[in-house]
Amino acid sequence: MRKVVDTNYLKSAELKEYLAKPDNQVVLPDLVLMETLRGGDLESICQQFEIVMLHPERVVVLKTTHAVAGLRKRRRRGLQRRLLDKEQTQGFEE
Repeated sequence: MRKVVDTNYLKSAELKEYLAKPDNQVVLPDLVLMETLRGGDLESICQQFEIVMLHPERVVVLKTTHAVAGLRKRRRRGLQRRLLDKEQTQGFEE
């Protein structure tokens, strides 16, 4: 199961419980990443992602809003796959 989260939910105890189940994934939209990086210092960024970094393999990062807006209208099939940013998802653990 996938759940889209916002910056407030990143620090919640509910997220920790949700990620305790091995089949659950967290989806991070670009706005969450921008809000987190706006904090500036490395310590605050690490605090925001503290819970999801316990299970980085279960984090999925979406493409930017600009990139999604540029997607061509095709069949509905494969839309979820086209919304995912493969490079950022694979590099999230680093």
